[in-house]
Amino acid sequence: MCLVSHDYDFLSDVLTDVIHIVDTKLAYYPGSFREFQRLRPEICAGLPSPANAVAEAKAKLEAEKVAAAAAATITAAPVKSDASLVNEPAIKTIAPINFPDPGPLDGIRSRVKTVLKMVNVTFKYDSAVSTILTDVTLRLTLGSRVALVGLNGAGKTTLLKLLVGDLHPTPGVGEVWMHHNLRVAYIAQHSMHHLEDHVESTPLAYIQDRFYQGRDKELGKLATLALDDDERALMTQRGEIEAIIGRAERGKKMWYEVQKVGRKANDTVWEPMEFLIKMAPYVQKLMKNYDEKMKAMQSGVDIRPLTAEEVKLHLNDFGINEDLAVGKIRRMSGGQKSRLVLAAAMWGKPHIIALDEPTNYLDNTTLAALTKALQLFKGGVITISHNEAFIHELCTELFHVGGGVVTTELIGSKLAKANEKEALKALKSTKSSDKLDT
Repeated sequence: MCLVSHDYDFLSDVLTDVIHIVDTKLAYYPGSFREFQRLRPEICAGLPSPANAVAEAKAKLEAEKVAAAAAATITAAPVKSDASLVNEPAIKTIAPINFPDPGPLDGIRSRVKTVLKMVNVTFKYDSAVSTILTDVTLRLTLGSRVALVGLNGAGKTTLLKLLVGDLHPTPGVGEVWMHHNLRVAYIAQHSMHHLEDHVESTPLAYIQDRFYQGRDKELGKLATLALDDDERALMTQRGEIEAIIGRAERGKKMWYEVQKVGRKANDTVWEPMEFLIKMAPYVQKLMKNYDEKMKAMQSGVDIRPLTAEEVKLHLNDFGINEDLAVGKIRRMSGGQKSRLVLAAAMWGKPHIIALDEPTNYLDNTTLAALTKALQLFKGGVITISHNEAFIHELCTELFHVGGGVVTTELIGSKLAKANEKEALKALKSTKSSDKLDT
């Protein structure tokens, strides 16, 4: 067994040998990690601490910025001729990650207004004896920075899948509502495994193939969107809805224009969403597929050119340079593959990012870049993670999942204070407008 990890306490408990990679060569050290620490303390002293990885990387970036600014003020610096400088290690900068701006959302003028919520939801898997979630109510906004925490098997991933639409709540027990134009990117635990089917491709070709139809092909695989054979057969029966071709908001309610089997193409009917959701389950899938089509149009994905130049620019925002963009995916490191997964998920400019254990395949420097990008992101973030340093650097709220229930907790941070100020500002603005209305 061979392990790669930055969790040195874990390594101390399990290793029998250590391989140190330096200058493209391997140096072998028999014995435990503690023995390696005793033999080579100078190496171990330079290893990054997982608990402080984000802070250390940020401090390094700030130091580099200061050094660069100082260097820029020097008009003519003498060239050093000391031969010993040849052996000085080059400073390795962290390739930043820059998320695209999701843009505005219809009717949403504040980052504290609800855009996705779960109300009194109960869920049980068909094969299970008891429910995994009971009477769960929560909400997300464009300013949310939420971590789902709890023991393994408590229902964190189930809760996340319910929120992003990969699962339906138990029929008749609660509802999950999202703004009709809300774009959500879901990065599941198996997203890295998904790349294994494309390792002989390049990042450039992978993005082009995944989005060539104007929308994300991976979305069509979600259980709440994919039609099975029985549903397709039902759609062919006379009087059944065979397609949804339009959508409009009338008096704060959504209506859909539908085509029915047996009628002429131009003989369509407008039906309210409340009526359609009571019909056969496939009708809800047709609605969701149409919603996703409209979201893609709003994000510009359907008209965004999938040219090599455009895709390379996008990949570069995630630290994937031109050489990596045209190289085989199988040659990429775990951290680089994680950047590619993020880049693909962000092509559609989502308003909410949902990440299930995003730190699993990340080295500490990539983790620092991801944390910074999520902090600066202009949309909402919800994540499952066991990395406490990552959670406390990023999140302002915890959803504790356990025993079938979910409880919320605000946690103090700079982001939490910033969101609180924005909420107070929005509240004052609302009160002012109420006075004007009266």
